[in-house]
Order: sequence, then C-alpha cells, then structure tokens
Amino acid sequence: MEEELNMRVFPVIEDSDFEYAKLVENHFAFEIPKENQLVPPGMGEMVDHSELMELRNKIVELAVKYGFRDIDTKLTKNKNDFDREFSILIYNEMNITASVAATIQSFLFINLKVIPDIIYWRWGDIKERFTSLRRNFSGTQWWRYYLFAGNQEEENFYKKLTESDISELFERPNTRGYEDNSKNILIWFKALNKDNVDINSRDLFRATIKKYNSELAYRNYFSLGYDARESLFKDCYNEASYELR
Repeated sequence: MEEELNMRVFPVIEDSDFEYAKLVENHFAFEIPKENQLVPPGMGEMVDHSELMELRNKIVELAVKYGFRDIDTKLTKNKNDFDREFSILIYNEMNITASVAATIQSFLFINLKVIPDIIYWRWGDIKERFTSLRRNFSGTQWWRYYLFAGNQEEENFYKKLTESDISELFERPNTRGYEDNSKNILIWFKALNKDNVDINSRDLFRATIKKYNSELAYRNYFSLGYDARESLFKDCYNEASYELR
C-alpha cells in the first residue's frame, strides 16, 4: 500500500453515544446503513455502500467459522484466534493508510453500523468495545496487525500473544498505545531477546511490559527522550529475565 497514493476513507460516526443507545434499544441488531446517511471524514475517496456490505459479508463469514449464527449466540472459545483472523481481514479489506486509520470515528462507524451484531457476539454489551477511542474493537485490531505486520517473524510472535498480553502493550494508561512507543517496544524487545533460549518469550515479553508500564507511572512519557526510554526498557527486560530464570 502506497501512503501517498491511497486516498480511501470510510464514513464516520458523529455521535457515538447516541448511536450506541439506539443499538441497545434494538438489541444490537444489524440494519443496513442508508447511503444518504454516510458521513465522509473530509478529504479522500470514500468507499461506497457496496464496499461496506462486502466488508460486512466477509467479517460475517469469518464469524460463522467460529460459531456465529445470530444475535443471541456468543463466542465462548477460540476468542484469540478469531481476533487474530479478524485483525488480518479488516487490515487487508479496509486497505487504508495509517493516517486515515488515525481517524478513529471511522472505526466507530464500522463497529456501530457495519458489524454491531458481530461485536455484541464477541464482547456482549461492553460499550467501550463499540465507542472507546482506545479500546474499540475494529480500531484496536487494525492497529495491532499494522504494528506487528512488519515481517513474518513479528507476525508469528503476535500470534502467540493472548488478549491480556496485547493489552499490556496497547491499552495501559501509561503508554496509551502510542504508535511510536509500541513500535519501539517491539524493536527493543526483538533486539534484546534475539539470543534468549532459556525463557519463554511470551512470558518474558509480558513481564517486561508490566515493569515498563509500572516505571512509566512515575515518569512523564513525553519528558523522556528515545535513549532514556530505551534504557528504561532494557533495565526492565534484564530485571524480568533475572526473575524468570
């Protein structure tokens, strides 16, 4: 995907609280969005109605593979596997740039208008998975795959992580899922861990992230330069390694 040439954009939700309240009233049932209600985010070539329905159909097809039948069913097993496949699907099918993906209201549109029944099936009536800027389902999954999709090695490591593991990286308030910070963490961990043969990498990753987030609770993230953050992360890695041996 070429950032400078790809101008695809998706509709946005202007009042997510209002739309969520309507969903609750309708028991999270899917209703086909009307074409005249699609609100563009601004500049860019907005996808048309048929593309939105095609995206929905592919997501529904994936959900059916994991047991989705109707609004009253719930995903009870293989949740992490579904999330990983969903992240790959939505990243590839939306085909948008990172700058467009930063318009979180477009993901709120996907959640609230395109696949509300699927998100209800996956998460129940947890509002933040529909409307939160930081924890909405389609947005977090898009960004997670984007950050881990640099090469096959990183993607394979991503597939080993649980929802809880990934939350340590993306959803804790001290790091706030900043793209540059998340990217740097992956780079630092990969470099430090390249010769590790004694400790389970997933356990070490999780322990390191917890320590790093804990340390940032006592510091202002933006007051630390790159070198200071890297040094802090290395200290946390070494401490976690020592404790897990």
